[in-house]
Amino acid sequence: MSYELAWEPLGVMLSFSGRISFDDIHNATVDYQGDSRFDHIRYVIADLSRISGCDVASTDMDYLWAIDRAAKISNPRIRQAVIAAQPEVIALVTHYKTQGTCAFPTEVFTSLDDARCWLGIGEAGWNRPQTDLSRESEARSS
Repeated sequence: MSYELAWEPLGVMLSFSGRISFDDIHNATVDYQGDSRFDHIRYVIADLSRISGCDVASTDMDYLWAIDRAAKISNPRIRQAVIAAQPEVIALVTHYKTQGTCAFPTEVFTSLDDARCWLGIGEAGWNRPQTDLSRESEARSS
């Protein structure tokens, strides 16, 4: 198996390694979307930073988009962060994002920290405290 699922308090992390195929991505998707926790999560992080190659076609991404679009009926609150640096993976995610109405808001990042920041979560998967910028600016101007 070239993927692992790790459930976090508000989401799930999919970690892929080695050479991956569409079957790996599809199986991971079916695993987490079929879990009873799926209806309550707020994010999915797909870490593809450790893959050595990707045997996935753009038509496969069309199919994945359709699966996600159906899953959105059950949980429309999910956002997806993809961690990747390989141009072929970034191109596939870009293709996914251009499929009509977005299944889930999705962005690509080169680091886990950047992905978690965009999702608004900390290292352990909990929401990061929001800074009240208005109070900070008032304190500086006093």
